[in-house]
Amino acid sequence: AIDDGDVVAALKIIRDRACVGLSVADILREVPIARSSLERRFRRSVGRSPQAEIRSVQMKRAQQLLCETDLPLAQIATLTGFKHSEYFSVVFKREIGQTPGQYRGNLG
Repeated sequence: AIDDGDVVAALKIIRDRACVGLSVADILREVPIARSSLERRFRRSVGRSPQAEIRSVQMKRAQQLLCETDLPLAQIATLTGFKHSEYFSVVFKREIGQTPGQYRGNLG
């Protein structure tokens, strides 16, 4: 359990909107504290930065969509908050260790 109200509020925003192109700046518009303070308190409570948490939520959703649907990569990129499927693929490979196509292919 996290007892820092600002971090809890930021986490709720991330969980609700990470896949619609959310940025740390968007969070700061709703949780009015200094970015450095949010970053420090978030790392202390969660163990990673707000941006890393956004990425984590996006990647979990991407993995779910790759497992449960036959949607094309461009659509999965859009549904996880990425404007460009190429950038989505780069981030996915960096975070997950394989391309989205490899990930989907290894499921069978």
